[in-house]
Amino acid sequence: MSTAHRWYVTALLTALAILNYADRAVISAVLPLIRHDLGLSDIMLGAMSSAFLWTYALASPASGYLADRLPRVRVITWSLILWSLATMLAGVVANAQQLILARMLLGLSQCAFLPAVVALTADFQPPARRALAIVIPLAGANLGFVVGSVLAGYSGDHFGWRPVFYFLGAVGLGLAVVCKLSLRRLATGRAPAAAGKKLSPLRDLRAILTVPSYVMVLLESSSIAFGSWVLLFWLSFFFSERYHLSLTSAAFAGTLALQLAATTGYLAGGAVSNRFAGARRERRMLFQSICYFIAAPFLLIFAFDVSLPVLSACILGFSLFRGLGSCTDQVIVCEVLPSNLRATALGLQNSVNTGAGALGVFLAGYLLKHFSLAHMFACISLPIALGATLNYIGYKRFLRHDLIEEPQAG
Repeated sequence: MSTAHRWYVTALLTALAILNYADRAVISAVLPLIRHDLGLSDIMLGAMSSAFLWTYALASPASGYLADRLPRVRVITWSLILWSLATMLAGVVANAQQLILARMLLGLSQCAFLPAVVALTADFQPPARRALAIVIPLAGANLGFVVGSVLAGYSGDHFGWRPVFYFLGAVGLGLAVVCKLSLRRLATGRAPAAAGKKLSPLRDLRAILTVPSYVMVLLESSSIAFGSWVLLFWLSFFFSERYHLSLTSAAFAGTLALQLAATTGYLAGGAVSNRFAGARRERRMLFQSICYFIAAPFLLIFAFDVSLPVLSACILGFSLFRGLGSCTDQVIVCEVLPSNLRATALGLQNSVNTGAGALGVFLAGYLLKHFSLAHMFACISLPIALGATLNYIGYKRFLRHDLIEEPQAG
C-alpha cells in the first residue's frame, strides 16, 4: 500500500470517528427539550445516558474479540450501518422506554468501531508513523462531540430535537457506501494470528491481563473516563441552567472549549510525546502522568462563582492537558501487545472506561437532588489526579519491561 493511500484511509476513518461521537453526543444538547417532551426526571436523564454507556461497556469485549478474528474493514462497515439506523430510530421514539432502547442499540452497534479502527491502523501503518495515525481518528472523535452538540442545539432551537437524528443517520448510511468502496483493498486484512487458530477467548484474556502495563493503562483510563464522562454529558445542561443560554449557545459553550482543546491535545500529543520520549518509549507514560497532574486543578474553578469566560478558559486548560495525556493510551496498548490481541484489549479497555463513565453519569443525575453540578464538576479533579498517579506507577515499575520490539520500516 502506498503512503498516500495509507493516509487517505486514515482520513476516512477520522471522518467516521467524527460521526461516531456526533451521534452519541446529540442527545446531550437537547436534554431540556427531551425532558419536557417525554416528561423525564433528572434521574431518568442520567439513566438514559447510562443505558448507552452500560450497553457499550458490556458488549465491547466481545466486539473487540471479533475484530481480532474477522476482517476489520467488515466490522467497521457494519458497525457504521447499524449505529446509523439506531440514530435514526431515536428520532421516532414516543416515550422514555423507547428512547432508552434506542440508546442501548446505539451502544451495542458503536462498540465495535474504535477497537477495529485502532487495530486496523496499527496493522497498516508502520511503527514510525503509528502514533500519529492512531491519534488523528481519536482527535476526530473529540471533534465529533462539538459537531453533534452544535447541530443538535441549532436543530432544537429551530426545528425541534428529532430532525438532527434523522440527518446524522442518513449521513452515516451514505458514508457506509463510501467506506465499502474505499476500503476494498484492505477488506481481506485481519490480525495475523487469527486465521486457522482455535478460538480461545479465556486464553487471550489471560494473555492480555498478565501484561502489567496494560492493566495500569486500564485502571488509569477508567479513572479518567469516570470524571470526563460526567463533564461531557452534563456540561451543556449546566450552561443552559446556570447561565440561561439558548440550546445552541449552551451546546457551543459546553463543547467548544472542552472538545476543541482536547482535539488539539490529541493531535499535538502524539508528536510531543514522541519528542519527550525520544528513544525511551516508556517515557510516554511519564508524559501522560505530568499532563494529568497539570489538568486536574483546573476543574477546581467550578467551586467558585466566576464569569463564563473565566470558567471557559479553565475548561479549555483542563481539556487541553487531558487530551495531551490521553492520546497515547491506545499507542501504549499497541506497543505492549501483539497484533492478534490488540482489538480484544482495546475492546476491554472501552468496556471498563464506558462502564466507569456510566457510573459517573448516573451518580451525577442521582446526586443532583443533594449537590449542584458545579460542585460535582470540581470533584472530578480527584479521579484525574488518581489517573496521573497510576500512570506514574506504570512508568516506574512496568512499561520498560513490557514493550515489544517491532521492525521500524514499512
